[in-house]
Amino acid sequence: MTLPIPRNRDNHVRLSILVAIDPTQSSAKDWGHQLAEFEATLISVLENRPSDAEILVCHDGSYEDPFDLCAEGVRFCVPTESADEPSLIDLWQAGLAEASGRHIHLIGGGAKVTAGWSDSAQLAFESDRCGIVAGHCSTDLEQPNEEVLAGIMPGSGGGLRFADVAESRLAMPLLQGSFWRRELLVSVLEQLETTNEASLSLVASQLAVDAGWKIRFVNDCSI
Repeated sequence: MTLPIPRNRDNHVRLSILVAIDPTQSSAKDWGHQLAEFEATLISVLENRPSDAEILVCHDGSYEDPFDLCAEGVRFCVPTESADEPSLIDLWQAGLAEASGRHIHLIGGGAKVTAGWSDSAQLAFESDRCGIVAGHCSTDLEQPNEEVLAGIMPGSGGGLRFADVAESRLAMPLLQGSFWRRELLVSVLEQLETTNEASLSLVASQLAVDAGWKIRFVNDCSI
């Protein structure tokens, strides 16, 4: 079932949170796990929802909203002109077409946010030419030896690797968990072709930097 897309573009908000159900993981074997990760992310966002934010779920048309999320103010976005198997970029573009926020937050894949996680990120946009803001992604908040990731960077042998906090100045933000100026993200997504999420993160951020925008990492934005 394809859900209707409510339109409230006149109700401008500061932040649009795009929660995507990655269609590349929607095989019969993985779909149940993928839905569980999506719902964990969405519940986390709803529990910590900023007062100046809207939430948009981006999916390929197969999600049927069994929990009546529309009643919670969640809006649904489905690509209208894509192939049978839309990419993650297609989903984000569908969300952007319906979003009304000045800033866009991309999140999904089972990530969980903490109270006030978006506050410092939105303040960072007041800096001159700041186009992307990223926090710190912790592998497990409940473990004392958690690994805290700041982004992604080129590794040995031409591959990519995660960067830790000490390497923030050398890293590019992970797309999942990053905040963007709306117009910048629209422009960058139009230029992306790769479907690998790690490569997407690196290329998208580099396109923004090449266009003269700055990236800021903030310490008190935990995901």
